[in-house]
Amino acid sequence: HPRLLLSERHGDRAVIPPGVTSAPALAGIVRAALELAGQVSQGLLPAPDRVVLPLGTGGTVAGLALGLWLAGLQPLIHAVTVVERPLSSRRRVDGLVSDAARWLGLQGVQGPSDVPTPRIHLDRAHLGAGYGRLTSESLDAVTRLAQSDLGLEPVYSGKAMAAVLAGQAGTPGEHVLFWLTPRRSVDVAASEGWQDRLPAALVRRLDNHL
Repeated sequence: HPRLLLSERHGDRAVIPPGVTSAPALAGIVRAALELAGQVSQGLLPAPDRVVLPLGTGGTVAGLALGLWLAGLQPLIHAVTVVERPLSSRRRVDGLVSDAARWLGLQGVQGPSDVPTPRIHLDRAHLGAGYGRLTSESLDAVTRLAQSDLGLEPVYSGKAMAAVLAGQAGTPGEHVLFWLTPRRSVDVAASEGWQDRLPAALVRRLDNHL
């Protein structure tokens, strides 16, 4: 129901937002960005000019943008969209940044009162047919880097890496940092008879899309 995307409660039930993306949930990503900034200050890597990552419900992109800005870094966040426009709009991402900054302030985190609009580029060239639908480019990215320790998967990180391999996420001379999220560490094997345990309506949807 549309109201499930627009409110925190539905009747007497709490609503978990898509991707569990909310201001408190972004705190860990902000902290990860501060850790990255610490590594830059220690000389372990150059300050990135561009950070490439997939954009799902926006939490990681917003948290990184806010955390890096708080740390004094302002790279271009190159967000490769892997979900449809209603969940991957620039307005939504900017709202998440503002909400997270406000929530952190309530927790006593000191920072400037006015958070500027972060430098974010939405790259919609690799969504393909939609969320969860693989593309030949994302599958190629997973295959090409299969022997690395990255553990790419084709729905999120594979599409972001496809933008890098296509030369669309960086220019000569830029320091480009690829932020890996999520990471596939093991193959997930399907249990026998899993489709028989699904609701009939979901089975029909799967039959239409697979």
